[in-house]
Amino acid sequence: MKPIKLNLEKHCIETETKRIYNRLISNYFKATDNIHLEKQIDFLHKALTNLDFTTLRGQFSQLSKNDENSVTYETDNSNKIIIKVDGITLFTKQI
Repeated sequence: MKPIKLNLEKHCIETETKRIYNRLISNYFKATDNIHLEKQIDFLHKALTNLDFTTLRGQFSQLSKNDENSVTYETDNSNKIIIKVDGITLFTKQI
């Protein structure tokens, strides 16, 4: 799966995750090639249900409203949620 870029200029990581998740679900019903969307929707659902966003925001100020850093979600073959800031791994969680 390609990295998912988060736009934290106007809101925190939790709100942006929900916004992207809802947008992808909407696009899912309009698209013909849903395999890529299914993977991203599944990943974001796991992030929403497995991450403690309050703790993450408290530990890492970059995950609150932030227009200075590039924040992405990534995963690997071992089903980890990886949060990167400016290309550097900030947090990982096995799911």
